[in-house]
Amino acid sequence: MALGLALALLVILPSTAEAGECGWGETCLSDDSSSNGTPAVHSDPTVYAPLVTARRSCAVYANGTGMGSHCVRLGGGTSQTLRERFGGQRLQRCRYSAVPPGIETPPPGVRGAARYLLRSCLGNIDFDTYAGGKDRTLDASVAWVPRGTDTSDRHDPLSDFLWDRTSAGAQLPVPVVQPRPIPVPVVGAPTTFTFRWIDPGSHQVVGPVRTVESDGLLLRAEATQVVVDPQQRDLGAVRCGPLTSAPGTCTVVFGRSSASARDQATEPIPADVTDAFHLRVEVEWRITYGEVASTSRELGDGFTMRLRQALPVQEVQAPNLPPSIVW
Repeated sequence: MALGLALALLVILPSTAEAGECGWGETCLSDDSSSNGTPAVHSDPTVYAPLVTARRSCAVYANGTGMGSHCVRLGGGTSQTLRERFGGQRLQRCRYSAVPPGIETPPPGVRGAARYLLRSCLGNIDFDTYAGGKDRTLDASVAWVPRGTDTSDRHDPLSDFLWDRTSAGAQLPVPVVQPRPIPVPVVGAPTTFTFRWIDPGSHQVVGPVRTVESDGLLLRAEATQVVVDPQQRDLGAVRCGPLTSAPGTCTVVFGRSSASARDQATEPIPADVTDAFHLRVEVEWRITYGEVASTSRELGDGFTMRLRQALPVQEVQAPNLPPSIVW
């Protein structure tokens, strides 16, 4: 049996906008609770896969907003079994940690004083092997843990040996639509969409690629396509490259200003999006994983990140346009 990873993960959409009014150039949550009934739109759910090598037993996972891994090293260096080396010691089978960023926890409800934690548990340990056997598993789930529960790690030789593991994860970059040749499009003039990619954690400018390397295990996410849909009856979606697009393939000509956006919208526009088109932006990601020195393999069949962005369009070019966003 390969390493199992049962992740109770619900994804949330990364956003550079804070709660409140969603204005010019801001990226907004597509499941905003103030959206006046706008349907919730979520990025793709989590897919996970085992990776077992001579050195480690891992589960790698990814969804439309992030990726990561949980690994347990396989041992070597002695022929003694766990029972021979650690006889009489008691294994701490489960350990707790904070819920990673980008994982949505269910509502607390009324179940008393408790909190959500990520609970990781070792299973199928064969104590008559060096490191627990090839069928050893690592399960992780979001658990509702009553306050007062002892969640501290117990550090004894047996537990520390089997919990010698690595864990790595990262949120995927978020694209911010940057219209060209001017930041606020004008009716009747061709507008080309370009993108500024932002790290949702640090808000620093990055690129449409994210890599995570931990102890020789490499995960790599690469954006392959961005689809921008103005969600208007008389405007179709355009397909764009993550950095540059072929001439004419990522260009829109707006026939009217955003003052009429609500009248022609194909989906309701949230009340806090003022005088702007409510763009639906979808990013297609390809994610691969493997040991650094070996051939990588693809995880899943591609992942889609979905988010929204407000974009105003004016009748004529104003003498004092708002400045381009600088991140």
